[in-house]
Amino acid sequence: MPAKTPPSAAGTPAYPVGVIAKLLMLTDRRVQQLAKEGILPKGERGRYELAPTVQAYIRYLQDRMAGRDADGSHDWSAARARHMAAKAQLAEIELQKARGEVVEIAVAVGIVDIENATIRSRMLAIPARSAIRLSHEKDAAKVEAFLKKEVSEALAEMSKADAVILKASEETKRGAQDVDDDEDEDEDEPT
Repeated sequence: MPAKTPPSAAGTPAYPVGVIAKLLMLTDRRVQQLAKEGILPKGERGRYELAPTVQAYIRYLQDRMAGRDADGSHDWSAARARHMAAKAQLAEIELQKARGEVVEIAVAVGIVDIENATIRSRMLAIPARSAIRLSHEKDAAKVEAFLKKEVSEALAEMSKADAVILKASEETKRGAQDVDDDEDEDEDEPT
């Protein structure tokens, strides 16, 4: 017949630390640490009441899952993990910038603004340039052909500006790749 478990001061059975540790899948030392930290109710003479101890451990695990420490305060390890993830994302963005894979919004907006200004000025210049040449023209087909030619020239000029921007972008990418290649070579060299 198994030995009886002596009751605690509250009159309920109290179990040795080894039994509690086995039940909670912890080491004896970890059970003692959790009791010292106030997470588990302290047992008398190394003995712990079963129900309050298991309930306290479950509450502790639930709090950890919810991102709270045992005292209800913020879980700093989770905050640190978020901080490290944010730093990694920023480093990745900086790397993409260096490679020419991304561009800052302000730069893109500036380019679009320049292109819009170019389009506007070229389109507004067409009537002034065309007015004198077309003022005596009576043939609608000739007027239309002349205006189409002017619009085509304006669009061609804008395409040249796009090509210059594209070329500059590709040169930036090549420069970033050269930097990447230099970094790779540095890693290959023994230190």
